[in-house]
Amino acid sequence: MTEYLQPIIGGLHILSNPTVWVFIFLGSVIGVIVGAMPGVGTTQTYGLVLPFTFVMEPVNAVSFLLAISVGNMFGNSIPAILMGLPGSPSAVTARTR
Repeated sequence: MTEYLQPIIGGLHILSNPTVWVFIFLGSVIGVIVGAMPGVGTTQTYGLVLPFTFVMEPVNAVSFLLAISVGNMFGNSIPAILMGLPGSPSAVTARTR
């Protein structure tokens, strides 16, 4: 049973580091801001921030990029709901009439 709990305990140990949470916060803020711009997607955002991740620790870089992706998905729904203009194909379902 303990062999199944080791990865969970290791993941919780990584999440106890405040630096990881700082990069998650920064990535989600960047993702929401860039995702709110119609026509700018996750791929373009990755292209802009990828050089910064080369100097980061691997855990921080992956959490940063993952938070950007999630924030971008949320940010895509902002113009789709407010203006009725989906910024990306994934935001078409968030459009209201």
